Formats: sequence, C-alpha cells, structure tokens
Amino acid sequence: MVSGTLTRAFPATVRRLTVLAVLLTLTVAVTNAECVSSKFKKTLEAAEKGDFKAQNTIGYMYAKGEGVTQDWSKAEEWFKKAADEGYAKAQYNLGYMNIIGRGMKRNYIAAIAWFEKAAKGSSAAAQYSLGLIYAQGAGVKKDLAKAAKWFLDAAKNGHTTAQLDMGFIYYGGYGVKENREESRKWFKKVAEGGHPLAKPMLDYL
Repeated sequence: MVSGTLTRAFPATVRRLTVLAVLLTLTVAVTNAECVSSKFKKTLEAAEKGDFKAQNTIGYMYAKGEGVTQDWSKAEEWFKKAADEGYAKAQYNLGYMNIIGRGMKRNYIAAIAWFEKAAKGSSAAAQYSLGLIYAQGAGVKKDLAKAAKWFLDAAKNGHTTAQLDMGFIYYGGYGVKENREESRKWFKKVAEGGHPLAKPMLDYL
C-alpha cells in the first residue's frame, strides 16, 4: 500500500532509487571479483617463488574457480608442488581429489598414499578419511581394526566426528575390544563441545 503510494506520488524518484540500488549491487559484485582476482595474482607471485602454503592456496583457488577460471588440472599441479614439500594440507587435497575422482579418474590407491602422507603430518582430516576408507572397504579390504586405529588418531588430534565415532566404536566393539568406560569418555568429550548426539548416548550409558 505505502510502496504503491510512493510510486504514484514520486515515480521519477522511485525509478532513480531503483537504478541506484542496482548500480550499487553491481559495484559491490565487481569490487569483490576484483579483490579475489587481486588476491590470486599476489598469491601466485608467492607460489612461483616456492611458498608451499601459497602453492596450496593457488591449487584451492583453481579448484574453486576463485579469481581464475576453474581448472582441476592446474589445481592438481599446484597441490602437487606443495605436497612434494611435505605440506599436509596439500597432501590431503590430492588424496581427496583422487578418492572422489575430481579432475581425474578415481584412484583409491593414490588417495590412500596421499592421505597416509598427510596423516603423518598430523592431518586429522586425512586420518579420519583413512578410517572411513578401511571401515567401508573403499578400494581396499574392509578392516575394522585399521579403521578404529585411524579414527582414534583423528580423535586424539581433535577431530570431533572421529571422537563421536570412537564412542560408538568402543560401545559396540568394532575393531577394538568393547569398552564402555572408553565409550563414555569419548561421548563425554564430544558432549562438552555441545554435540547433540553425545548427551543422549551418555544418558543411555
């Protein structure tokens, strides 16, 4: 009602305000794009000088198409540069690309190899991924003991989902000896962080 009244009373003003709003929106979008593009250029300079963190970031930007046209081949190339320097995040990224077949043919063996390297570099995400691989038998023989080992490493490394999983693993004795006290310990730890599934399990135990 009010909007219609204003439109009738001040049609030229409303049109000007509408155009201004559109122009402001376009300006913000262009400015954001320019900032991302500028970030890419600066990061690329550092990456080309051998900064492995920058190399990983460039790989990520190519993978996401941020500030540059999306290119999975380029993403792999830059992740590899950083991974070869021992950067765990880049090693994990290569493992992820291999296991989902993004930009390449799915390769579980290569994924496991990269995840293992990243896991040695204390990547909780890589440790958890290895747990999932062995728990599901994805490209390898299913092995609940190995799965539990990797989930435990990830849990000790602060991975919340792994901590929750360890509660269930010890509760059911999956790949480990059943241990209700250990189960309760992990559920309590996750509950203290506010996870909604942990408290009901603690109440049940």
